Amino acid sequence: MRYRPSSYKGLQRRRPHQLPKLGGSKKDIRLGVVVLGFVLLFACSLFVFRGAEKKDKPTVSSAAATTSDQTASVLFPTSLSNPDATLIGLSSQKPVGAITRTLSDNVFHVSVHATLPGIDRVSQFYEVWLVRPVPYDFVSAGEMITNDLGTFTLDWNGLSDKDYSGYTNVVITLQARGGDADPQTHIVEGEFGK
Repeated sequence: MRYRPSSYKGLQRRRPHQLPKLGGSKKDIRLGVVVLGFVLLFACSLFVFRGAEKKDKPTVSSAAATTSDQTASVLFPTSLSNPDATLIGLSSQKPVGAITRTLSDNVFHVSVHATLPGIDRVSQFYEVWLVRPVPYDFVSAGEMITNDLGTFTLDWNGLSDKDYSGYTNVVITLQARGGDADPQTHIVEGEFGK
């Protein structure tokens, strides 16, 4: 029997093991640089925005925090400018009520009186919102009730550690019971100082 190299397929010439190239193709390198750039951009933006967030928070120096009177003068205004606002009905563009805000013992108090259309109290209610234009924010002052004369009223006290003096706009909305908790149909608006 004669040796024929073609008859032994298992005895093929073996190549030595080659290591993968470290450089990669130019396309892979560019893709890696782009991805790395986006990661760095994201990390830098987080750093910048979190730093800005910390700067916006009010700080109280240790000297001001020694007495409650000094802390109050740092966090709260001594008096409210324009404590009254007229409420204007959006459909009629006529005054329908008034709102008054006061500051007593570092607690904001709001009193609202408005003549509003009758509603089905089982499925709907009127809610008062205080709105801060800059930076935009809003807070619910609660559901209005009716007094003995049929006027819708609301008396509300804010949180004792929060300054509401920047909330200069007022909105009364018609809300559906069991519906969305956010403001729904705007019925009345007002602004302190106008």
